Amino acid sequence: MPVMHMRGAHYGEIAKSPGGFFFVWTLWALDGLGGFTFILSARGLWSLRRGQPR
Repeated sequence: MPVMHMRGAHYGEIAKSPGGFFFVWTLWALDGLGGFTFILSARGLWSLRRGQPR
C-alpha cells in the first residue's frame, strides 16, 4: 500500500508537512497489518484445503 500511495513522492517532504508524519506512519502501519492479514488468510485457506480445521 505505501508503494502505491508514495509513488514519485519524497518521504521527507511529506513527513515535514502538517500531518505528514502521521500520514506516512499510518501508511506503514496499514502495510504491516495488511501483510499480517494476508499471511493469516493464506494459512487459513491452506488449512481448509488440507481438511484440518483449527
